[in-house]
Amino acid sequence: MNQSAWPFLVSRNLYLDYRTIVAPDFMSQTKISNLLARATDGDLTPQNTAILRKIIGSHFGDFIVIFRIVKATKSDIKQGDIEEILKDPFGREIYLIEGLVIKDNLNNDQFNLDIFDKSNQILKEGYCQFWQQIEPCPAIPSQPFKIQKVDVNKPIFTLQNTDPFIIKNKPQHEYSFLQKYELNNPKKIITS
Repeated sequence: MNQSAWPFLVSRNLYLDYRTIVAPDFMSQTKISNLLARATDGDLTPQNTAILRKIIGSHFGDFIVIFRIVKATKSDIKQGDIEEILKDPFGREIYLIEGLVIKDNLNNDQFNLDIFDKSNQILKEGYCQFWQQIEPCPAIPSQPFKIQKVDVNKPIFTLQNTDPFIIKNKPQHEYSFLQKYELNNPKKIITS
């Protein structure tokens, strides 16, 4: 297998709701990284399981996301006990949605559990930075890495396929600005 994968992370902190924190460089540059936050919601994933979802209709083509949803702990922000779950101001548990973006068709339907370990460092650093934020900021760009061939001697996780996330493009209009027609003079266009 010689595919590339870009790490991403979606979560929240005490002040900002769920959003994309780390995103592939090509998504960060086009400022559409929040697409990942919209496409990867859900409940906690069982241990040794990840979700596979195809994203259809983006302006840079279709792609696949593989992600898992886990509880955020104090160790994720480098503050003490690994087991203590982070909570929002209302007492709700905070989740981390950590995953990989794959631009090509998937060559394999099995992955070793350690596939997420390759991206863990950038995701943790990104989350630590985000934890301190009180105002929205752009997603941190991630770089791709090569997915290794499955090692049958290492633990493998189960992929749960979910319905594709389809992006509906807005229709193109003749004018890219808002138009208002004056009632008395329908030929006059006022732009705002």
